[in-house]
Order: sequence, then C-alpha cells, then structure tokens
Amino acid sequence: MENQDKFFESSGLLSTDLAEAKVSKDTLVEILNDYLSNQERLKYQASYFANILQFGDSVNSVKWRIKDPIYLLQKIVRKRKEAIKEQDKNSKYMTIDVENYKNIVNDLIGLRAIYLFKADWYKVNDFILYFRAGNWIFFFFFFLETESRSVAQAG
Repeated sequence: MENQDKFFESSGLLSTDLAEAKVSKDTLVEILNDYLSNQERLKYQASYFANILQFGDSVNSVKWRIKDPIYLLQKIVRKRKEAIKEQDKNSKYMTIDVENYKNIVNDLIGLRAIYLFKADWYKVNDFILYFRAGNWIFFFFFFLETESRSVAQAG
C-alpha cells in the first residue's frame, strides 16, 4: 500500500485528485496492470498500422507511439474531474474500469504521417479513409500483385 501511495504521488496523482475524480486507487491499479500487460501487443499494432500508412501517396515518413502508462492514468483522472465539474453524468469516463478502458480511451496508439507539401494532405486523408472503410485486404492483394508483376517484368 505504501508503494502504491509513492507511485501515485510521484505520478502527480494525489489523493485529493482521486477523491475529486471519485475514482479508487484499486481501479486505476487494475487498469495500469492490464495496460502494462498489453503494451507489446499495442506496439505491434502501432508498428503494423505505421507500415501500412507508409505506402500512402505523398507520405514521407510515419512515426508511432503508445500512450505512456502514467499519462493514461492522469488522463482518466482529469477526464473524470472535468465530467464531475461539468455535471456530465453521461461521460464515458465516469464508468471507466479495467474491462472497458480500451474502448473509452481513444489514443492508446498514436500515428503521425509526415508529408512534405501542404497540398498533399487530402491524399493522405483519402488513403486513411480508404482503409478505415475496410479495404485492407484489397490493398494487400493489389500491392502483392503489383510487386509480383514488377519483379517478373524486371527478371
């Protein structure tokens, strides 16, 4: 218990903050432990999507990150405090727990596609929307088929 108190205090999550947010340390510890156990999977997913984004027209480079565990807890506390202050009883953060936090927090993975010219933003946007619509499989078959033709023609 003393180690938990030190961890929360060093993370900037004081007992007064938790009380204002009406969230228990136990709930946050459960979320933290689950998040830590899923970090490798999140890194793999972030890398996977970054690699796909790299194929987009006009994409110069792609960077990714996963949310820092302490920032995850701080965000949960901050969002709960905001909901309480605004009397937003329907805030999704008011019901957050270890079972649903992955559906509530929408920035566990972050991707950044860098393009060189402002005018190219729509190409990157269209590429993202194309895949968001569920066209992943078509893209891979198209890419593999195109690469196979290029290799065959070169050979």
